[in-house]
Amino acid sequence: MASSRQYNLQVQRFSRAWWLGGIKTFILVTIITVLVWVFADLEFTDEIKLSATIRLKSSLKSLAVLAPKEAKVEFTLKGDQRSLQEFQRELIANNGIIEFDVAQEFSPQDKTGLIQVADIIRSAGGAQKAGLTVSMEFNSTSPIEATFDRRIRKDIDVEFAYSGAELVGEPNIQPATIGVFVASTHWDALMMNLPPGVKPTIKTAKLNLADQTERDPVTIDTTIVAKIDGTDVELENSDPDVKVTYQIGQPTIPAKLKVSVRVSSPPTWFNDDTWLIYKLDRKSPLEWRKEITVVGTRKDINQLISRQAEIDAYIVLRPQDKKEGTWWQVPVTVRFPADLQGKVKLLEEKLTVEYKLQRRLPPSEKP
Repeated sequence: MASSRQYNLQVQRFSRAWWLGGIKTFILVTIITVLVWVFADLEFTDEIKLSATIRLKSSLKSLAVLAPKEAKVEFTLKGDQRSLQEFQRELIANNGIIEFDVAQEFSPQDKTGLIQVADIIRSAGGAQKAGLTVSMEFNSTSPIEATFDRRIRKDIDVEFAYSGAELVGEPNIQPATIGVFVASTHWDALMMNLPPGVKPTIKTAKLNLADQTERDPVTIDTTIVAKIDGTDVELENSDPDVKVTYQIGQPTIPAKLKVSVRVSSPPTWFNDDTWLIYKLDRKSPLEWRKEITVVGTRKDINQLISRQAEIDAYIVLRPQDKKEGTWWQVPVTVRFPADLQGKVKLLEEKLTVEYKLQRRLPPSEKP
């Protein structure tokens, strides 16, 4: 009969095996405890204060945001720490910007609208899905009072922007025109400020030709600056392929000259007592004496300097200028002598002066 083998499972106290077993148990319990605390910490409800920039945009080509384009806000988020950390990481990755498409709530027929900032934040970064609650700080703008406008499409001539040399003939630009979207009110203001008979143009990125030695025709690829006379526009094609072919003639030099801005008014104003009723009030008389920078060949610049008195800088008053209490900022038109027109160019993008028409006091009320 086979003898049965018996095992003694009891470990002798304070033996090596007893100590090793205790250490293993301690390590295991410690690991489990740490994991439990980490998990509990992640799930623990907490709150954090954050700041962000709300950026308003429109996916509708026919809807434009006039103001504000951006708003700084401060808010408090409350929820489990894991979701709070995920929201914060995404906000940092987006440089603190939260975008909101106004086309979700508004149409081109809307002129104004209230946008609830808390709703925007809830929809950002999965905050609502994660169960985070949002409360706005007392010093934050909430809601945002936005103004909208109808956006219109226009075909605009492309102008080659360059300096440092004059060209032989006109540059060939392809395409010669591009489509842009612009807010209707901005377009009206742009057209009102352009001198009579001048068409708006959109410029290429400026190219310095001073160091180019090639005198044969050159073709380059260039980009478009999405502005018309300082007014922001949206390109129909966000990355248009524009090619310019030009030929350099003579190098040009700059010159600084002083001009005085004169005032031109409609001829009827001298017959309808306008100037008996109103007087011109210049906001800053010194700004009506302008320093301008012109460029041209050395020969043409020297000729212009000797005939500086023939440079005509002026503004044209308009009927709407009679609106009382309104300061008007208008562009200055600069014309060079006829034989130098087109040979010398004005470097300044936009010269302006500011004024208003002030109603004269009746003789009985004069001090």
